[in-house]
Amino acid sequence: MAITALVLLRVTVAAAVLLVSAVAQLGLLLALGVVELSNAPQPADSLAPHVGAGPLFDGALGLSLLFVCASLPLFFGGEARGGARTMRLAILAAFCVVSAYLLVVAVPFAQMPPELRSAEIPGMAIAEAYSSHSLAVAIGLGSAVSIVGLIVIEFLALGRLAHYVLGVPVRGALAVIAVPFIAVDAISLINPEGIYESLLRPALIALFIAQGVVFLAYPLYRRTLDRRGWIAPSVVAALAAALMFYGLYNAITDKLFT
Repeated sequence: MAITALVLLRVTVAAAVLLVSAVAQLGLLLALGVVELSNAPQPADSLAPHVGAGPLFDGALGLSLLFVCASLPLFFGGEARGGARTMRLAILAAFCVVSAYLLVVAVPFAQMPPELRSAEIPGMAIAEAYSSHSLAVAIGLGSAVSIVGLIVIEFLALGRLAHYVLGVPVRGALAVIAVPFIAVDAISLINPEGIYESLLRPALIALFIAQGVVFLAYPLYRRTLDRRGWIAPSVVAALAAALMFYGLYNAITDKLFT
């Protein structure tokens, strides 16, 4: 209900809350990276391949979900001051910052003991083992906040997608989406872990479909702007749509969950 209340407020309020949480997460990520670098035996070895081509490809497929989720801010480009220019600069800056932070954590992470890497919340387990209980709790809370933030952004993005595709008001779309959202949350109290596993697939399916719709519609939009130079960008959009539907296929067939 708190998430629903947040998304029904002005988008600037939700964006401010997400910004504060993102800064806090970057701070925790940096702290975790320092802990890992201080205790990893040979971090440079993390860059060497450890598996065959098949598992490596499956891992890359799972990692691609990060990029799909990272494209969610594009749904808000029409509302950003400065439009496309603002979005390009913001996404480029965010990508560079987050990638640098991720490398600091991911490279030594591969050298952590298997029992820590396979823990339910690996960052929390690593902090508990090598640092302090307080940092472990903070990282655990940060992980939960990151998931909630993703839910908020997906919620907001779906409302805007419904607005542009169906022509309904944004807040009306968000209110309609909130009904099954709150109902499922209430039902999930019976078996939270089981509900999470059951709803993960439809959530990813909805995400891939939402992205695929945008990519498929882009050529029509581009053609209205440029009658001559719209073909090349449309080919790129078609390839992107194909990747989205490939991800959709793998979400339906369980390959993303193995």
